[in-house]
Amino acid sequence: MLTEGSWLVESVLAVDERTVWFTGTRHGHLERHVYEVPLAGGAARRRTDTQGTHAAVVHHRSKRFVDLHSSMAQPPSSCAPTTRSAASR
Repeated sequence: MLTEGSWLVESVLAVDERTVWFTGTRHGHLERHVYEVPLAGGAARRRTDTQGTHAAVVHHRSKRFVDLHSSMAQPPSSCAPTTRSAASR
């Protein structure tokens, strides 16, 4: 098992030989964030900071993703942080 707790993994975004990227509800049932977790085990790390809903497309070789974010206070916007430099919660 790669995750634990009472929250949902909503979709798997990408998988490579070491990492799985996915969206989930770990930080609240009204939030959707991008996370990554090592295939060998370990803690899932949140890769998006802003409150709201995040959807993403991950390019696992370049360690980059396009994040589409929206919330009740903000219309949809997109950005392309690297998976290494984004939030690590």
